[in-house]
Amino acid sequence: MKYKILFLLAPILASTLLTVKISLAEVKISDVPNPEKIQNFIPQPVTDLFKTFNKINIDFSKSSFFNKITGSIPKSGQEAANDFLWLTNGLENVNEWLITHIGLNIILVIKKVGEFFVWIFEGIANLIRIGLSFIR
Repeated sequence: MKYKILFLLAPILASTLLTVKISLAEVKISDVPNPEKIQNFIPQPVTDLFKTFNKINIDFSKSSFFNKITGSIPKSGQEAANDFLWLTNGLENVNEWLITHIGLNIILVIKKVGEFFVWIFEGIANLIRIGLSFIR
């Protein structure tokens, strides 16, 4: 079956190449477009849109909101690691407070909720696997 398609496509491809008259010998270095020629191929509305976007200049340095955001971005890996350690230490402190005052271990609760979702997804995957076994 595959060979029949190949025998049908080969003459079509050969006749297409002959009618288009593509030949590697016909390609000249002068035919390679330079930047000036490429600009002639781009439609005028697209170039106008590009020029308009180039003229837009927004100065975010005057906005205090963006200054706060850029100031909160870690500058190095060590700074990001310190922030992560601060977050994990904070979670441990919250967990200790909840255990002593309320008797609730939040980390255990998060683990059990995660195990529940893993159990649900395993069940869905098993159902899909069983369904696919009937398709084969």
